[in-house]
Amino acid sequence: MDDGKETERIVREVTGRVLDRLGAAGRQAGEAILLLPVATGSTARALAFAAQLEEKGIALATLGAPAVVEELARLGLAGRLGGRVESFAAADVGRAIAGMGPGSSVVIGSIGFASAAALARLEDGDPFVRLVTQARLKGCTVAMAPDDLAGNAGADAGPLGERARALLRELALLGIETAPWAELAALVERRRALGGSAAKVAGRLVTEEDVEALARAGETTLHLPRGTVVTPLAQTRAYELGVQLRRDDG
Repeated sequence: MDDGKETERIVREVTGRVLDRLGAAGRQAGEAILLLPVATGSTARALAFAAQLEEKGIALATLGAPAVVEELARLGLAGRLGGRVESFAAADVGRAIAGMGPGSSVVIGSIGFASAAALARLEDGDPFVRLVTQARLKGCTVAMAPDDLAGNAGADAGPLGERARALLRELALLGIETAPWAELAALVERRRALGGSAAKVAGRLVTEEDVEALARAGETTLHLPRGTVVTPLAQTRAYELGVQLRRDDG
């Protein structure tokens, strides 16, 4: 008697072939983008992050404000921050957005009050803001090393500290995770491991295998775009593993 596994296997195989033909699986799953909208006081940590990704075989591109890119070049550090280091020129941002796909991660390595406020206000005309918001809309992980703001958010910092804390809360509401520099490479690696499952979600199908991959990666919630089909076995497995399936039908 068919318990559903054979049916699910056939559905998964057929869907995989269709996605391959559409090129969904060929996007740059696993690429990471490091954003530097302001000069960072954590250059050494950023370099260590880039080196960790290189060891893991994860491609890294770095985009920054023109002044930041010029400073990196002057210091001879550009070549140590991934395959390419470019400014937030419109063409660069457009290419970066087009290259985003399931499993991609965006890491904000430096952020000041102005850039954080622009992001909280969703100022889409700002190339930095546009890249972050498009990454979130595509389901990519966006994480931030909060050093620049968190360092100003102490209890004794008065109104300035309260503003820093408020900005961090607003960015969290946009789905932007915060993590210490030392944990960011591992976060990116976990996201890459979910690339296959995320690709199927983009293709509007979630199977038991996808749910199990999410659970293994420590994820507890899967957001489902409009029209996503969840197989019966996937629903059962999600319940068993404590993975929440949330529909973003808006």
